[in-house]
Amino acid sequence: MASAGGPTGFRAEDHGSIVDLFWNDNSGGTASYFIVYRSIDGPQQTVSVPQGKTMQQVTRLDPTQGYCFRLGAVIPQGSGTTTAFADTSVRGCIAASPGTSSSP
Repeated sequence: MASAGGPTGFRAEDHGSIVDLFWNDNSGGTASYFIVYRSIDGPQQTVSVPQGKTMQQVTRLDPTQGYCFRLGAVIPQGSGTTTAFADTSVRGCIAASPGTSSSP
């Protein structure tokens, strides 16, 4: 279930060794973003995304491998934050289900 202010429309455009990731920021520009990704059998990697940005290019990928991408949005809410997730994939990687977690 999506969190209020969480990202929507997360999608990937596959260009072989480069994947462009796009999403809609529904937080009014207050969310901080990060992307966690990995190939089917590779190590997990994390990229920080500047606040307010709604596109990130991931480079140096193996064009023969499938990749799973998870976008995390850390959204200020009251005195704490909520983290909302969205998932997408390319070339046959099966993306996990989106989720939401909260912290005080």
